[in-house]
Amino acid sequence: MAMAAQIDWGGRAVLSTVLPRRDFGPAMREERRRLNELIRNGGFPFVERAGICEIPGDKEQMRPDFDSGDGTHPNAKGTAAIAEAAILVFRQFA
Repeated sequence: MAMAAQIDWGGRAVLSTVLPRRDFGPAMREERRRLNELIRNGGFPFVERAGICEIPGDKEQMRPDFDSGDGTHPNAKGTAAIAEAAILVFRQFA
């Protein structure tokens, strides 16, 4: 957040929440949860990638219809959904 606040070239930081990963253990899951909370409450614009790609009842797993198969990266459908959300965020600055 401190680095994002230092932008002084006339632009603005746009952050992104962190997606779940199949191979995250308990400590990494907690770190991801805390980082996403910081991003969501940090006062900077952000793209809600995690909320888009998580299973609604299990925020530690990627939605099967958005999973590329590795439990980490979104497929084309998931990427398109993230892109739609990003466009809405970036249009605020147009």
